[in-house]
This record gives sequence, structure tokens and C-alpha cells, in this order.
Amino acid sequence: MERGKQEKVIKNIPNEILEAFSFYPILQLAKHHISGQFALSEAHFNNAVELAWDAITL
Repeated sequence: MERGKQEKVIKNIPNEILEAFSFYPILQLAKHHISGQFALSEAHFNNAVELAWDAITL
């Protein structure tokens, strides 16, 4: 993440916040998928990754 911050691609905020908005939402979706609460299609996964990326990039 530091490289992304230096290259002005990723927002210059603490890594803990960046992680919370990038990795954890996707992990939650995976948990719901594994438990059968949500059928995570490839399109849904791609949407989630795009949302997470948009949350942390400039």
C-alpha cells in the first residue's frame, strides 16, 4: 500500500483504514457465500472488488 500511496494511486490514510475498506467487505461476502446466505457470482465478486478499489483509490 505504501507504494500506491507514494505513486498517488491510493489515498494517503492509515493502512488499517485502507484494509477495512478493501479486504474486509470481500471477506464478509465470502463468509456469507460459504455459509449459504448469499450466492456470490463472478459478477458479484467483480462488483465487490471494484467497490473496494474505488473506496481506497484517488
